[in-house]
Order: sequence, then C-alpha cells, then structure tokens
Amino acid sequence: CPFTKHFDKVLEEAASEFSPHVKFMRVECPKYPGFCITRQRKDYPYIEIFHSPQQQAANQGKASDANTTKYAVKVVPFNYDVSTYGFREFFKRHGIQSSESK
Repeated sequence: CPFTKHFDKVLEEAASEFSPHVKFMRVECPKYPGFCITRQRKDYPYIEIFHSPQQQAANQGKASDANTTKYAVKVVPFNYDVSTYGFREFFKRHGIQSSESK
C-alpha cells in the first residue's frame, strides 16, 4: 500500500529527529496479533502514544518488550517540540493528518 510505505518512511524520519527524547517502536500486528487485539485496533498502520514519566524511570536500563522492534535511529541534534502539538506539526509536514476518534 503506498500510504503504508510513505507512513513507514515518515516514522523512520521522526525516530531520527526526536531521538533520544522520544522512543519509537514498531509492532508487526500480523506477527503479534495479541498486542493489537488488546488495543482493539482494526486499522493498520496506526500510532499509539504513551507518556509515563514513572514508567520511564522504572524501565531505566531494561530492555524493551520482545514483541517490538525499534525503528533505526540516526544521531541528529535535538531541536524539535516533543509536545502533542510538535508531533502533529511534524506529521502535517509530511501530509499525514490525525484521525480524531468521535
């Protein structure tokens, strides 16, 4: 699907631009259906954002879930807004609009 290929490239770029302040992870739903089923997701691909300072502190030095693989990250200077607004503006630059659930 052309959208999925474009979306994948945008996520790769986002991972490099927002690293190390934001961690991007990829889950292959066909390979790990339980992960997507528990989130009641039927559309694919999708983005899910987690923010938990307590979780971050608790997971210092621990490996990520084995069911996920990190996007490759290039080292670049960090100068982006990591707020919700910053993410929205980043994806708008690439022609990807958010879908608000009603």
